[in-house]
Formats: sequence, C-alpha cells, structure tokens
Amino acid sequence: MTNKEIAQELCASLQTVKHHLTNIFNKVGVHNRLELALFSIDNSMGQRKKL
Repeated sequence: MTNKEIAQELCASLQTVKHHLTNIFNKVGVHNRLELALFSIDNSMGQRKKL
C-alpha cells in the first residue's frame, strides 16, 4: 500500500504514517520498503516457525 492508502485505512495523517515508517526503518537498519521486505523474509517475520 502507498503511504496515502495506509493513512486513509488507519484514519491517520500522511505525516504520521511517514514518521512511523521512518522509525521502523531506523530500528531494523534499512533505508526503504524493499530492504524492509527483504529483512522480513530473511528473518521469517510474519510466519510461524515449525517446531
């Protein structure tokens, strides 16, 4: 989703969405959504690990 679509979905301002994304990028050490997606895949985020 675009930042605008996320803002509309969450009833938040566009600036709030950008701020939260920037904080997420900084916390995981990435610079953009592509790097964040690759980080997520590499770290199996959003998926349960098999026991």
